[in-house]
Amino acid sequence: MLFCPHYNIEKHRQEDLKRMMKNTYKIPALALENGVALEVIDDKYRLIRSIPNTHAYKCYWSEGNYIKQEIEIMSEFKPISELYKK
Repeated sequence: MLFCPHYNIEKHRQEDLKRMMKNTYKIPALALENGVALEVIDDKYRLIRSIPNTHAYKCYWSEGNYIKQEIEIMSEFKPISELYKK
């Protein structure tokens, strides 16, 4: 999995991730806006935020289309394998 922090802060970050993923299209990316954190314990994860109204996304290519899917910010842990599913 690719990891892209500060997804909404750096000027060209979103387009750079999309461009870079054309070469790694089989691997999804986790894109976190500033103020969102990923916490991993063993084989489980959760997303937490310190800034209101910030978001997390799973980004990937599917059949020639770039998909940016919002991931719910949650307090409970989920299986990390969910992040790899397209």
